[in-house]
Amino acid sequence: MKIRNVKILRWWGIEGMVLYPFIIYASKFPAPDLENHERIHWDQIKRDGVSKFYYRYLKEYFLGRMKGLSHDEAYRKISYEVEAYTHQRNHHYAVN
Repeated sequence: MKIRNVKILRWWGIEGMVLYPFIIYASKFPAPDLENHERIHWDQIKRDGVSKFYYRYLKEYFLGRMKGLSHDEAYRKISYEVEAYTHQRNHHYAVN
C-alpha cells in the first residue's frame, strides 16, 4: 500500500521509505526513479523476508557508523541501498 504526501518525512530529509507493508512518500507525486527505488526495496523484502531485511539493513548501517562513517556514507554502503541505487533508473529491473 502506498501512502503519499507525508510531509513529516522531510524533517529527516527522507523522500521515501518502505515500512512494510507500506511504501511512504514525502511528496504527493514522487519521481518515477524514487518509486522504482522503493519498489526494489519492496521486492528485496519479499525475497529475503521482513525480519531478515530490517535486521541486515540496520546491522550494516550501525556497523558502518561504528567504523567511523558518516550517516550518509553508512547509509549508501548498505547492500540493499547499493542494489536499489544501482538499478533505480532501470524500471524493468527484477530483484532475484
